[in-house]
Amino acid sequence: KTKKKLLTAMGYAANTQAAAKATLKKLQETDLQRMAPSVLVLRQGDSITIDLNVRDLLASQCLNWRINLESGCELAGEVMGCDVHDLGGYSSGGHEYRQIRLELTDQIPVGYHELHISTGNQTALTRLIIAPGQAYLPAAMHGGTGVWGLASQLYALRRDSGWGIGDYFDLQSICDLIASAGADVAGINPLHALFPSNPDSASPYSPSSRSFLNPIYIDVTALPEYGALEAICSDQLRASRQNTCDPDQVDYKAVWELKIDVLRRIFSEYETASADNNRTRMFEAFLDEGGEALRVFCLHQALEDHFQCPQAQWPEGYQNPDHKQARNFAKAHAAEIRFHAFLQWISHQQLMHVAEKCSENGMRVGLYGDLAVGVDGAGADVWCDPEIYVKDVTFGAPPDPLAIQGQNWGLPPFNPVRLREAGYQPFIDVLRASMRYCGAVRIDHVMWMQRMFWIPAGYKTSEGAYMRFPLDDLLAIVALESHRNQCCVIGEDLGTVPEGFREKLEDYGLLCYRLMRFERYENGLFKRPDTYPRLALASFGSHDLPSLAGFWKGRDLEVLYDLELIESQGALERNQMLRAVDRQQLFDALADQGLLSQAELDAGSDAFDVQALIRAVYGFLAKTPSVLVMANLEDVLLSERQINVPGTYLEHPNWRLRSSYSDIANRMDALSRIMSVRSRH
Repeated sequence: KTKKKLLTAMGYAANTQAAAKATLKKLQETDLQRMAPSVLVLRQGDSITIDLNVRDLLASQCLNWRINLESGCELAGEVMGCDVHDLGGYSSGGHEYRQIRLELTDQIPVGYHELHISTGNQTALTRLIIAPGQAYLPAAMHGGTGVWGLASQLYALRRDSGWGIGDYFDLQSICDLIASAGADVAGINPLHALFPSNPDSASPYSPSSRSFLNPIYIDVTALPEYGALEAICSDQLRASRQNTCDPDQVDYKAVWELKIDVLRRIFSEYETASADNNRTRMFEAFLDEGGEALRVFCLHQALEDHFQCPQAQWPEGYQNPDHKQARNFAKAHAAEIRFHAFLQWISHQQLMHVAEKCSENGMRVGLYGDLAVGVDGAGADVWCDPEIYVKDVTFGAPPDPLAIQGQNWGLPPFNPVRLREAGYQPFIDVLRASMRYCGAVRIDHVMWMQRMFWIPAGYKTSEGAYMRFPLDDLLAIVALESHRNQCCVIGEDLGTVPEGFREKLEDYGLLCYRLMRFERYENGLFKRPDTYPRLALASFGSHDLPSLAGFWKGRDLEVLYDLELIESQGALERNQMLRAVDRQQLFDALADQGLLSQAELDAGSDAFDVQALIRAVYGFLAKTPSVLVMANLEDVLLSERQINVPGTYLEHPNWRLRSSYSDIANRMDALSRIMSVRSRH
């Protein structure tokens, strides 16, 4: 039943046995009659061969091939019908075919090329992607003791003169602190574009678009036009800013209403004063580079502003960028579309400036970004390119010990067939958008590249099924883009991992993701640091898990009980007993390494030194051979709060909690001493 539903959602008739057989026959015939695949992905060093289906190829006929390299150069050759490697003949659609194997030159460089093949009246075009053998790895991660860094949530960074949310000024400030401590990596949450008309959709892991940035992070005070604006409107701006600055939580609606008003005034000043100067030329160059993808995204943003509701509620004529009403809207609101492009340009400039400053400060990796696993079905990416996604299906994870009901993330999946037919370009675009600013990128739930757990609309999560994806093709493209962008890649491989998958990640040079919280032997004891993989990111927890102090004190269990995710007092007490075992096992692991003493333990006393625990845990991680160790800002600040509680939406202030980083400098010094074995100082 589930398989039929999923195939129907992909556009294949499969409701009955007869329909399924007819669909399968049609697909097989289409494949047999196609001269060449739409795309071929190979690793450098692989044999460059391609299997072709040719009709009526005689021994005396010539088969020609030509490769247009992305450099503009051309390679060409020919082979006689009598010299091809014949794989056998067959009949299809009333024609006789031969399947042959064409061997090409092995001098094809890494990159994206076009392979043209012709014989008689048959022609074919294949996108030929040649990838390096492994992903990029910074020099600092080759041998030695690896590097370390600090991960923070940009929205959460708080300063007294802020605008109610962390911005690129705050990011630069914390990067400066990280660099001065001798660390090489500054981790941040996904910066993908969200939903201005629906500020409650604040999760950076359910974005509107993964190809564009969230302009809420713009530092408006850094823009040249702001000076005159502040002088004219200083009292109004000051009062509005104070009203948005909740010290504990981000009020996304209030922050965005203030910022977009100021940004519209800034844009008006920019357009009024615009002339043939360097800044104008840079903006025009940005528009040219962004091309049609940028224009259509900005049209979506303008429509969202216009209708002030999610795309699903727009009138029918606006449900597709090619519809007449949408095209007419674009003509009538060209200035509004240009404004949204201006926001993307400013966001790009400011984030690029932070990345450049990281390099200037000696950070050997720089920004460590996060790529969400998917996009919201009501967002810009799906609206701009709906054929690439499967409607009436969402994806998630099957039931496991941490989520016994399974997980449905409510996001539409890529259609693997359409993705391949598109030469994987939508996937390539997403990678480039994330990597262009970063020295490292984490791919959320990387297992989707082999199989993705699909759930038909209206079905229980437990009724979902896995859909296979072309793992080797996708990992090869990741390796290619990582070299193009000088960006190492971390695959977040937590949860239900297919057999052999982690070995495949290692083969392609991706770092795996190792959280100390889950690195246990079967008896529950924590694994020793020397057992951690070298090609890994090691940390204690993540944004979906409690902070170290919160874990130790069981604050997360109290929150789950208050939210009724732990259903009874008895269940809470059982979880607290299990947590007591966790604490003892964690202490044993730290004591085994000489990092925490029994005198410091005293877990039942308010006098327990949380700082000693945190020093010990990160001292433990510093001992691992893993090439990257990440500390979390919440741990450095001794916070007991949890950034995100999975399974909740508005019941918990997910993605809203704020933290002052004004007093972090001294604590970074202490962390630097712990990580001194990895520090560049």
